[in-house]
Amino acid sequence: MKKTISVLLALLLAASLMTPITALAANPPVVDVSSLKVEISDGKTTACKGDTVTVFFKVTAQTTLNNLYAVYLYPSGDNTLEPDSVSYDSATNTASLTFVIQKNTPLGLWKLYGIGVDDTEGNEVCYFNSDATSETPSADLSAGNFTVVIPSGDSGNNDTEAPKIYTSSISLDKTSGSAGDKIKFSVKVSDSSETDVSVNYKNPSGLVTVYNTAYNSQSGKYECSIPITDSMQAGKWKIERISAVDEAGNKALATTNLSAGTFTVICSIKGVYVGKINNVKYTGKAIKPEPFISDGSNVLIKNKDYTLSYKNNVKKGKATIVIKGINGYKGTKKVYFNIVQAPKKPKASKIKKLITGKKKFTVKWKKINGVSGYQIQYSLKKDFKKSSKKTFKKSKTKAVIKGLKKGKKYYVRIRTYKTANGVRVYSKWSAKKTVKIK
Repeated sequence: MKKTISVLLALLLAASLMTPITALAANPPVVDVSSLKVEISDGKTTACKGDTVTVFFKVTAQTTLNNLYAVYLYPSGDNTLEPDSVSYDSATNTASLTFVIQKNTPLGLWKLYGIGVDDTEGNEVCYFNSDATSETPSADLSAGNFTVVIPSGDSGNNDTEAPKIYTSSISLDKTSGSAGDKIKFSVKVSDSSETDVSVNYKNPSGLVTVYNTAYNSQSGKYECSIPITDSMQAGKWKIERISAVDEAGNKALATTNLSAGTFTVICSIKGVYVGKINNVKYTGKAIKPEPFISDGSNVLIKNKDYTLSYKNNVKKGKATIVIKGINGYKGTKKVYFNIVQAPKKPKASKIKKLITGKKKFTVKWKKINGVSGYQIQYSLKKDFKKSSKKTFKKSKTKAVIKGLKKGKKYYVRIRTYKTANGVRVYSKWSAKKTVKIK
């Protein structure tokens, strides 16, 4: 585990700033554990929010130093604290690593887990505290320990009570909005100390966006303004959860009774992208193609985001699709497609010869005049399930099919096609033939 901790420490402080020492010899640095000490701002014996804690120790080296590190374990022992700054005074051979106590820094005893240094020659020296029983070398690092407390007289002193989130107080100044609008969210949260409150919103696709709130002393609520942008997905945005954490690290989470915070993002259906609709062959019956529709970020879903209706979609000519927005989409948009007379079914071709090869076969077929091209279908199954198809120009009368499985028998057949007015019509398939691959 020593190597793991050392790598962790190096990663934490790879960008540390320090004054280099000119290399004189390739000897490892020397860390004086007995010089270890901690100073807290204003000479305090315990640290509070806003205080600076600095750990000092002596380091002598004859090569250029690369990294200095000091790692503290949380009082709970489940995480580590990284220094906010690192420096080295070459005149006094003193390393100093500074930690700023934040309002959410856990209370309790912070034990110095390990200190160390490495140089540009690859030498590394580490010392671990007595709790790190599997790490060597170990040393008494207790001189580097410090305690974080809430100051005496603070309203949050000895605070162990989590904030209270009143979901019944959730409110919005409006329940819908379009691009350029803002929706004001508010909720009541009570606690004896300063509290951070955030709200997680899920868009209609389930993706989460987090909004941080600020306390409004006039309303007595935590509030935030949610801007509606062009990139926001239309539809209902629902609260996934509301989180609160106070200065003492006490946390609260609300995941139910949050429907009062639901709002709808409204977009115009006129601004969506509609995929091209190819010409459709005339059948004498109503034709109802369904176009691809997207708002640029999300694919819209029929009967959830829009409905479709059709006009003039039986006879040959120009037909109309009316796209009507629903839920978060408003308005209508018209797109068009053409119903055309399909060409007559072309004459079929047939396979003249199949020649096997190494993981390939060559197929030759009968040329048919007046067609637009040919399509070869091949499969390991005689019913052509899970088949592959290759299309060739009308000038072709043979082709090589590659990338096949060695020693396998393939079924092969061919058909012709003819294209007119943007519509392709196929002939019937030829009789199938087989070929075994080398």
